[in-house]
Amino acid sequence: MAYTTEFDLDVNPDMSRADLATAVAKHFGVLDPPVNEDDVLLEFMHRVTASGPAMGASAGYARSHVSVGRGGGIGSGIGGHENVHHGYGVPRNAKVRDRDNAVAGGGSSKKRRRRVSKPPPIPIGTRVCARVKGNWIMARTTRWSSRSQVYEVVDEDAGDDDDASDSGKAYHKVSLAHVLRLTDPDTTHFSRGERVLALFPQTTSFYAGDIVQVSRNGMIGVRFDDDEEDGRLVRKRPVPAPFVIRCPVELLEE
Repeated sequence: MAYTTEFDLDVNPDMSRADLATAVAKHFGVLDPPVNEDDVLLEFMHRVTASGPAMGASAGYARSHVSVGRGGGIGSGIGGHENVHHGYGVPRNAKVRDRDNAVAGGGSSKKRRRRVSKPPPIPIGTRVCARVKGNWIMARTTRWSSRSQVYEVVDEDAGDDDDASDSGKAYHKVSLAHVLRLTDPDTTHFSRGERVLALFPQTTSFYAGDIVQVSRNGMIGVRFDDDEEDGRLVRKRPVPAPFVIRCPVELLEE
């Protein structure tokens, strides 16, 4: 009934609690200016803790006042009335992080900033050439850590080729510098003599070599380093252009 007395509401003293709650709710919704919920919460806490042993003890709260300092922070102390305005009891510029902090008496004036995660340099699910345990292999990106700049990749050669899932396949952590995109043949043009990484035919491994031929049919002739067959040097092997990768020389020499 304190609310009805404070705002001089015309209510019947014998009305039920449900009817009383409805009357208060209607009045609460049409207050001008609109009610600031944080202000009301703080005023309620101030009144509870400042009302003496009887109410404070029964509610289980500490007896110290809730005060609002000049900086807008909330804390427990004595003399909270000096810093509280009339009305709802809180300066309009007081900043409250959330209701839990207000109840606990440890409010902070700083708002949490949401960290906006940037998309990975190479999208997840992309087939790539990745350096794993000293070897360049065909893999697919599965996860990315922006903090450590490391990809998780799955070896495309491991597991059952007929199994569409990644169960049973080998996963590896690889730094961003050792994860290379496959070539887009529409935007990349090779020249004879270039040093490249290329997918060795009939395998899922990449090896260093030199381009010896550029064909119009999308195939690149590559002479792989130390490529011998039956004791004879193999001068050229055809490799589809997407699997021929131009990369920094230092990576080829690792």
